[in-house]
Amino acid sequence: MEEQAVINNKSIKKLIITCNNEQDKLNFASSSMSLEMEDEVINNNLDRFEKCSVNLNFYPAELCEVSFGRKNVNIYGFLESS
Repeated sequence: MEEQAVINNKSIKKLIITCNNEQDKLNFASSSMSLEMEDEVINNNLDRFEKCSVNLNFYPAELCEVSFGRKNVNIYGFLESS
């Protein structure tokens, strides 16, 4: 069973990740969430995901720090095998 993320009692049905090469940002609109990251952050995480697929260890869990409105928020990854 998959758990849906919820913000302000609204389900998030889609996550969009884009490269902006500026400040990392998190935005929420209707039922989608967009995560804008610098290319360096994206490439670093892709390398980490690739290593994780071999050694099954994703540490540290922090993916990035983003601005969300007027707050800074840390985004963490949790990976599990099925």
